[in-house]
Amino acid sequence: MKIFVYCRQECVHRDYGYGSTVCVCNAKHCDDLDPIERTLKGVVTVFETSKSGHRFDKTELKFGSKSAIRAAKSQTITVDKSKGVYQSIIGFGGAFTDAAGLNIKALPETLQNHIINDYFSKSGIEYTLGRIPIGGSDFSTHAYTYDDKFKDDFEFKHWNLTAEDINYKLPYLKSALKTSLNKVRFFPSCTSGGRTEFLLSLY
Repeated sequence: MKIFVYCRQECVHRDYGYGSTVCVCNAKHCDDLDPIERTLKGVVTVFETSKSGHRFDKTELKFGSKSAIRAAKSQTITVDKSKGVYQSIIGFGGAFTDAAGLNIKALPETLQNHIINDYFSKSGIEYTLGRIPIGGSDFSTHAYTYDDKFKDDFEFKHWNLTAEDINYKLPYLKSALKTSLNKVRFFPSCTSGGRTEFLLSLY
């Protein structure tokens, strides 16, 4: 039998003179979250971050009838289940851009791991979605596509990954998959097509 003891790393506040504070995250310390457990029926877990200094502060709210709620301030939330489900949320996440990878790669390995854990681990915010730019985007150091070197490559024989994918995207995609205990979904999106794609769009 294995017993795991988990202790949350609290935020170490630092004020840079802009009216609020940030949490220090370095190779020695990085704040995180307690694993989020399913609550009892009628209980909602709330995490609050505010300008006044709250950083993922956890509280619980209980639903109840109007007669049972005696607080000075209260809000009423009505859920109409009779109209069915219009849309479903499949997850929350962020983008694996060149800029993200470039900045993460510039950090010490321990801090790189902290960042991936903060986004994808059980003690982080547990992202389950990742957008992957196809080629360059507005978060790249230069404009590029996967087929820049060959003119009119309509059969995409030379379509290929670039150094940015190998160095700044794929390593952190793999780290996210390895770190997360949930199913992580990735979806690619193209900011701008190359010459060949542009010509094909004209037909």
